[in-house]
Amino acid sequence: MRVNEQTAIIGPRVVLVPYRKEHVPQYHEWMSDQELRESTASEPLSLQEEYEMCERWALDQDKLTFIIFARNPCLSRTSDQPAGYKSYSDYLGQMIGDVNLFISPDESSDSTAAETAQSSHIYKGELEIMIASAQHRKLGLATEALQLFISYIQIISLLQSHSLVGSTSYFPTLSFFFVKIAFSNTISQGLFEKLGFEKKITNKIFEEHEYRLNFSESAITITIDRKNSLKQSEETDEILDDQAHREIRVYESKWKDNNPIQMAVVPCPM
Repeated sequence: MRVNEQTAIIGPRVVLVPYRKEHVPQYHEWMSDQELRESTASEPLSLQEEYEMCERWALDQDKLTFIIFARNPCLSRTSDQPAGYKSYSDYLGQMIGDVNLFISPDESSDSTAAETAQSSHIYKGELEIMIASAQHRKLGLATEALQLFISYIQIISLLQSHSLVGSTSYFPTLSFFFVKIAFSNTISQGLFEKLGFEKKITNKIFEEHEYRLNFSESAITITIDRKNSLKQSEETDEILDDQAHREIRVYESKWKDNNPIQMAVVPCPM
């Protein structure tokens, strides 16, 4: 999806960046691990196939992907790479995983009559997250990455509703997020329950639960931090399409049962 092709999201401890070709070798190394492939239901791919998939996913309108970095303590909210770093990725920190949204039509039976009539325009979003780096697991980084990711989706959806997103940055209207988790994966169950997801469906054949979060309930409020945002527009508090990629916006996302999290949406150099 092109909506995030020039956008990075900086949180207190993690950074989300678009999946690009420079990330493919590390991602391919991760996916060479059979245990990781099984846990993510992934098929083994050659390095060339990984590069091709990276290119496709950047254009597919039904996929939104970010690579997760453990934030470099020296990282500022500017997009300028300081001297002493070989690449922008080195400056970000250590690449530790990815987070994805897979979009499909919402054909759920509990949709309202109005939603059913507009079913071709209403979608659901399946979330997937992977912390591939073993040393970065069980530190709360997946929780923060999901908070940033879902909050960002809310922001661009708000822009969409106000017609502030260009044609190349179209984002579908979502009714709910969902995630499928194996019966045995109690850690992931706890993670999504902490973020307000509720168990809705149990599939005994595949031995998995489906957790859902209505899109309108995903975060209580998202407000702009005017003091720390740069080049602020008087017409809108949000990020505009082309001009916005050169601007920095800082938001505070308040979740139901979690402390507020501050996030900066910044330009990500190509």
